[in-house]
Amino acid sequence: MSMVEPVGGFEQFVKFVTDAAGLERILRWLQALAQVLIFVAPARAAALYTVSSLSSVACTLSPAWCSSSTSGQSAAAGYPALLSVEVLQRLRASCALTRRYFRLFRFFEAFGAAWTLYTSFVASPAGSTMKSLEMWLAISGRSFNGMYLLLESLTFIEGLGVEGLDGPWGAERAAMLRIEANRFWFFSLLCGIIVGGLRLVGLYRAQDRVSDSKSEKKGIDEKGSDSAVATELEKRKKKEMKDEARKILRRLTADVLDISVPGSVVGWSPLSPGPVGVLMLGSTALTGLEVWDRCGKELEDSRGVRAI
Repeated sequence: MSMVEPVGGFEQFVKFVTDAAGLERILRWLQALAQVLIFVAPARAAALYTVSSLSSVACTLSPAWCSSSTSGQSAAAGYPALLSVEVLQRLRASCALTRRYFRLFRFFEAFGAAWTLYTSFVASPAGSTMKSLEMWLAISGRSFNGMYLLLESLTFIEGLGVEGLDGPWGAERAAMLRIEANRFWFFSLLCGIIVGGLRLVGLYRAQDRVSDSKSEKKGIDEKGSDSAVATELEKRKKKEMKDEARKILRRLTADVLDISVPGSVVGWSPLSPGPVGVLMLGSTALTGLEVWDRCGKELEDSRGVRAI
């Protein structure tokens, strides 16, 4: 029987950068980085110093390249200009617009997920009050997210900024719709934060029950061939619960960081664009890890091995 080679990091990287969600996360990270460099002066100064230093090193290693220029100016001298506020603003706007293409018509997916949650909830036996609250908040969060994506899609033509191509709403009403869309996004993230907290509490309680059950069985099962098997199953269950808790905590942290983005748009957050960009960098990294793990899982499933 031939051994299948494990999935390598490079294969997972290729899968990530060619995945639509992975590419969207890269663009979001660039947008957040541009926002930080625009509004956080020390960050822009540090970036300018780094680029200038790298340009000097490049000139030292390759004087011919450094002196080559079509305008009589050093080729390396033009690189710090890439970090000018004007260039960064254009980069930020371009990344934001490109990301809107990925979100166009995604409201169908959000509303479909909300409907699926609702039908499964009403068809299932009645659970605890905490579980019911968690499900209703999850349904509401998906619905709020669908409204955000719907309103954003309705202003897509205005967002293109093509001269002579006017959308049905006009600039003023489109701006108002975008504010309302961010309001729905804020509510969606708020529901996600509460749901994440409730799920973490439920998992920790379940872990305590598993630990208590293990302690009771240890006093009863001193012998028997089934004891080792039961212990192994309990260890595997606890590991799965810890992995699930880690994923929920990562998503919860990302939602907490992200809520400042719509909050600043609707005026519910006191943060300025600079700190919002820093928080956006963090949330993008966390949600990007989710996509990275999914890409590895897909490769793992296709080849029957675990990604390394």
